Amino acid sequence: MPEDAVRLVDPDYASHGEVVSFADGFPYLVVSQGSLEQLSERVGEPMSAARFRPNLVIGGCEPGAEDGWKRVRIGGAVFSLLKPCSRCEIVTIDPESGHAGKEPLATLAGYRKQGKKVMFGQNAVAQGRGRVRRGDAVQVLE
Repeated sequence: MPEDAVRLVDPDYASHGEVVSFADGFPYLVVSQGSLEQLSERVGEPMSAARFRPNLVIGGCEPGAEDGWKRVRIGGAVFSLLKPCSRCEIVTIDPESGHAGKEPLATLAGYRKQGKKVMFGQNAVAQGRGRVRRGDAVQVLE
């Protein structure tokens, strides 16, 4: 994106003028490995994280744990988890094969629906700068 392009994160959720560039609406998406594994089990086949395009996949926690987090430290960075991510039909397209189907949206709708939206993952923003590396410890701050 051009340097002069500014897309603000939805001010209903972000409060410090956070910006997003090519991402859909928030700069980060947090999903737990436990949630992905639970979904795979319910669908009956492996569901890759790539279907959901998360920036941060967190291991070592229960499925859905990320739903209760407000702030986490990952390595040297702190993230605010602002709202659940509503999912569209794009997740029904296998990113490896290009094949489209009804899953995983159909299964998610059975246990992850809020109102008329299907939620999976948490939209997040970084609080300042910091380095995150694969395998970094995750500390739930709130």
